[in-house]
Amino acid sequence: MKMSVETIEGAWPVVKADGEIDLSNTDELRSALDSAIGRSPKGFVIDLQDIVYIDSAGVAVMISAYRRISKAGGVLAVVRPASPAVRRVLDLIGLHMLPGIIVADDAQAAQEELSARAANPSI
Repeated sequence: MKMSVETIEGAWPVVKADGEIDLSNTDELRSALDSAIGRSPKGFVIDLQDIVYIDSAGVAVMISAYRRISKAGGVLAVVRPASPAVRRVLDLIGLHMLPGIIVADDAQAAQEELSARAANPSI
């Protein structure tokens, strides 16, 4: 299964990926995340709801994006994957425990949390 990536523009861009994220397609994901950081350095959403597999290369791309946006003072929001296996990988690396990261159940909730944090940075 291949991965596809699309960026949905809005107040907070959403980079939506589906399928499998592995070494063979991380360049496409990295490019989409780099563009989102460039357009919205204060925050954006990575929607992983439809991801069925992620390997260490995919995790590394996400952590790299997190580090870059954090360094710029921004926040990264991640939509939880529906796949229990992918959710387990993200739980094992402690993604939800990183400062400056939002983990949400859907893109709308992630965008609302980004807006709340932008309005009140002490959250």
